[in-house]
Amino acid sequence: MEISDPYTLSLRCKDPNVMGDIQEYRNHLAEIAVLFLDRNPKDMAPLFPHIIKLLAHSDFVVKKTACRFLVQFSGSQSELPLLAINTLLQDCQGSNPMIRGLALRTLCSIHHESFQDHYLKAVENGLQDKSSYVRRTAVMCSIALHKFYETSSLAEVGIIDRLYSLIRDPDPVVVINCLLALEEILSSEQGVVLNKNMVNYLLNRISTFTAWGTAYLLNLLKKYQPKNEEEIFDMMNILDPYLQHNSCFLSTSALELFLHLVQSLPHLFCEIFRRWTETIITVLGSGNVELISILLDYMQKFAKEGKDVFSSHYKSFFCCFRDPLYLKKQKINFFPHLLTEDNMAPILDEIGMYCSDASMEISLHAILAMGQIVQVFPKAGSSCLKKFDELLKCGTNHVISNTIQVLETLELKDFPNFDEVVDRIGSVGPSIQTSAGKCSLLSLIGKYGIHMEESPNILEKIIHTFEEEDTLVRIQLLIASLKLFVQRPTECQGLLGSLLEKCYNDEDRDIQAQALYYYHLLQNNVEVLKNVCHE
Repeated sequence: MEISDPYTLSLRCKDPNVMGDIQEYRNHLAEIAVLFLDRNPKDMAPLFPHIIKLLAHSDFVVKKTACRFLVQFSGSQSELPLLAINTLLQDCQGSNPMIRGLALRTLCSIHHESFQDHYLKAVENGLQDKSSYVRRTAVMCSIALHKFYETSSLAEVGIIDRLYSLIRDPDPVVVINCLLALEEILSSEQGVVLNKNMVNYLLNRISTFTAWGTAYLLNLLKKYQPKNEEEIFDMMNILDPYLQHNSCFLSTSALELFLHLVQSLPHLFCEIFRRWTETIITVLGSGNVELISILLDYMQKFAKEGKDVFSSHYKSFFCCFRDPLYLKKQKINFFPHLLTEDNMAPILDEIGMYCSDASMEISLHAILAMGQIVQVFPKAGSSCLKKFDELLKCGTNHVISNTIQVLETLELKDFPNFDEVVDRIGSVGPSIQTSAGKCSLLSLIGKYGIHMEESPNILEKIIHTFEEEDTLVRIQLLIASLKLFVQRPTECQGLLGSLLEKCYNDEDRDIQAQALYYYHLLQNNVEVLKNVCHE
């Protein structure tokens, strides 16, 4: 499309040939829209008078486009809206409900002081309009009124009472819009007030609402506290179909409401999760990876409460071949929440399969899951420890590095085969190449170096490549060397001296400062150094 300048476009607006052809005129407005996106609104001044005239055009598309331009231009041309007020007010009284709704929405979208008096009257009329479309628009426009009028002022003129009365409107969208508007306008007063009669009325009409409206209502009903158990069960009986709704959005909204209602009845949690999970399992097998990802993230909130139910469907959480990387990580991270005595073996087998995965990230998450299981599920300890030993022997660098990182987070002295694990770490230590793996290895040496025969040799090898290591490895190397020196002074005196010299000459000021601090402690107060190393 060849784009003209604003002045040329203004001339074309007056061309009788263009004005007589509706389709040509629509194309002309599209050209103006493209030009508007690329220009400063002030440069479009030649078109403003013509845009105002288009508000009275007979074609609805042209009129709607003109309204859109008017709202966009009104910010840069403070006097422009004044030229349009009469046309908009006339359209608010027109015979076509689509025109009335468009005029009302445009009127309330122009934030101009001179329009404030007109806003109130137009919205009042719109709330009483015979057309449900106009009433929907008027209800949402009442929120705009709140920007110009205090809540008390809206109450005085009857807007708030009218919104409350429209909750019984025959149009379901008007009902939801009223609830939303009241929540916004009365936000300083805790929003809309729900009583038993209103809640019963809304529940009886819930099947007529749109999916979005139903979800909004389910969320809003959490504000209401039933008076007794009978009322709780009555509400849940009505809402039970939504707990198993084929829309994941609605079913999760219903779940949160149910859990809110039975806060005083925790013995019902398991049954609620059981009914909810029947629908969720279908989603997990749907192949919709984005939805499954969002659902798994959501289920983390209820992993503890719903474990007894989720664990019986553990196979639905297994990774699929075509799952993207992020989804595999989410599923692997969820495995520890599913583990029970009954499903321990298959879940550990599934995790173990991904511990040696070619992807370094997947491998790390799988080994981390194994480490988490060791901490929270002691009965699986022996199987996990056996797997850790296999991973250390596997010969794959990133797998060994990941295993070392996870072992650092565990209390190795609690392991029944502590000596074997420490010896294995010492034997694979020299092969670790990643910075994260080296940092974890050095941390383990500082903690268990006295039991690790190869620890001085490992430190010496890393000291030789000191200049090639990153800052975190250098700092961890200094700390590990000091701790090992305290445990094995005879073997480590030489390498510690060499390392302190390298650190003192390092370009990084933090490393220099730490080396100098530890050197002074060695000279003046070895006991303080020992305490520091034991922290």
